[in-house]
Amino acid sequence: MAVRPGGAITGRIVLLVAACVLLAALVNFAITFNGPPPKPAPYRTEDLAIALAGGRVPGPGQPPRIMRSATPPAPRDGEFRNPALEAELARRLNQPADTVRAWARHGGRRDLRGSFTVAIRDGPGWRVATTRPEPWLSRWHLVTIGAMTATLILLTLIGWVVARAITRPLARLAEAADAVSVNHHGAPADISGPPEIARVAHALNAMRARLVDHVAQRTTMLAAITHDLGTPLTRLAFRIERLPPADRARAIADIEEMRAMIQSVLEFARGESRPHRALDLAPLLDGLADDMAITGARIERQVAAPLPMMGDPAALRRLFSNLVDNALRYGGNARIDATTGNGRICVTVDDDGPGIPAALAASLFDPFVRAEPSRSRETGGIGLGLSIARNIAEAHDGQIVAGNRDGGGARFTVSLPLAG
Repeated sequence: MAVRPGGAITGRIVLLVAACVLLAALVNFAITFNGPPPKPAPYRTEDLAIALAGGRVPGPGQPPRIMRSATPPAPRDGEFRNPALEAELARRLNQPADTVRAWARHGGRRDLRGSFTVAIRDGPGWRVATTRPEPWLSRWHLVTIGAMTATLILLTLIGWVVARAITRPLARLAEAADAVSVNHHGAPADISGPPEIARVAHALNAMRARLVDHVAQRTTMLAAITHDLGTPLTRLAFRIERLPPADRARAIADIEEMRAMIQSVLEFARGESRPHRALDLAPLLDGLADDMAITGARIERQVAAPLPMMGDPAALRRLFSNLVDNALRYGGNARIDATTGNGRICVTVDDDGPGIPAALAASLFDPFVRAEPSRSRETGGIGLGLSIARNIAEAHDGQIVAGNRDGGGARFTVSLPLAG
């Protein structure tokens, strides 16, 4: 497993936090340096007098709002009567004092800050001048919010990039761990990342090598035992020819059973499969059902077509043959149902037998486990059929689940990836 080292995870996190704090501090400094939002310029009394007289207020400042009212205006929230301002406006407008009304939030008669409401009698009505309503968000507030939003987005993008750089090697390491199996002989995964990930990758690679070596030694040992047992079994087959016919038939059956058991153990230990190729699972299931029906087995099927997938036809046939044999042995009949959905092929094999005991539900796919524990020749093999079926399903990126139907009987469900 080639590993390209990078920066340590701790260092990356520390640098990310430091960069975020530094960037946030710089933005905060820039906002503070620009200062708080500028306060509006105060209104001068002479400008209010010009506005009330109908003239144009000089200067770049925002003029007060002028409107007419049939009745004297009422003060707004926070404004108080200002007699000094009334007197000053009456003097400047050359009007009687009782024709002027003035309310202001802050006292004074020269420069007014904050809201105010002043009015002068104009014929039957009143001419009113008020400050314009202040916006909820000033330009300074908008700039501040925009800068903070941009900083948040930038920090989020930086954090996402750093997090991806940290988690991508972890995801690859998880894929490499999932790929470890007894029949996986491909090249080790190329994982790059921090030193911590590199150490885990090296440990995983070493574990994988030990596992493959262990399985190879076990398979070699079982193959040697199978080969060595073949010779004495053959001699026994010749010697029993001298036995009486009844005893000879039973002895031959025992020898054939021993050979089948040895072959099953060897095939289970190897766990090998040929290269996968494009195939249609529908005719494979139909052919399997037809072949078993010739022997008189009670088999029903409902197979959707086509069922394209990538796989090993021989291994898949053995997978479903084991399930159908199991249904026939314990239930007396078998029903095959194959459908597609969500990019998967779902094949169920049902029977009308007694079902699966609850105590065996969790260990049914373990080697040498049988639902019928008597080990008699009439009720089945040595308990490797379902283990082999599970291995074949997993080798095809699928899974197999055992359960009981609502109406009684067992149900085995196989899920396989649909091609395309």
